[in-house]
Amino acid sequence: MKLKNPKMLKDKIVGRPIRLNKRRLQLKHSKDYTEIVFCGDWHYGARECDVQKIRDMLNYCHLHKIYIFLMGDLIEAGLKNSIGAGVYRQNINPQKQMERVIELLKPLSDAGLILGSLDGNHERRIEKDTGICITKMMCRFLEIPYLKSACWNLWYAGDQSYTIYALHGSSGS
Repeated sequence: MKLKNPKMLKDKIVGRPIRLNKRRLQLKHSKDYTEIVFCGDWHYGARECDVQKIRDMLNYCHLHKIYIFLMGDLIEAGLKNSIGAGVYRQNINPQKQMERVIELLKPLSDAGLILGSLDGNHERRIEKDTGICITKMMCRFLEIPYLKSACWNLWYAGDQSYTIYALHGSSGS
């Protein structure tokens, strides 16, 4: 079946247009490939979050020009209505969590190395309670694609194309 305009396809599950994150990636210098790191579930602000590991990984990606794709739950976002004791166990509030994650990601964003960001169920806590989409705000600050909770990706690297469906998921299991 030949498609006239893939952007006009409808998601059969909910009837909305399918999001397509399309991008041409730069190949590694004198190589025929590129690299992508899928990042998610940092839970920045949670006591268990290893900020130094995140910083080291992002610095490595920046230094070696490795693309990253953000998979959600970058911040803990513990609220009073959240399940569990997260609101009492996080070490900084959601505003500071967002600001610090933006600071960590800004060098990669400026270098054009962030392919986009999905919402996670932890960021959606804020949207559920306030109507404010924190991931969308972070994406605007970083000037990167906001991909909601799921999307199709079509990435070109040299003569190859890669189609990837990505979602964060939040089954609670």
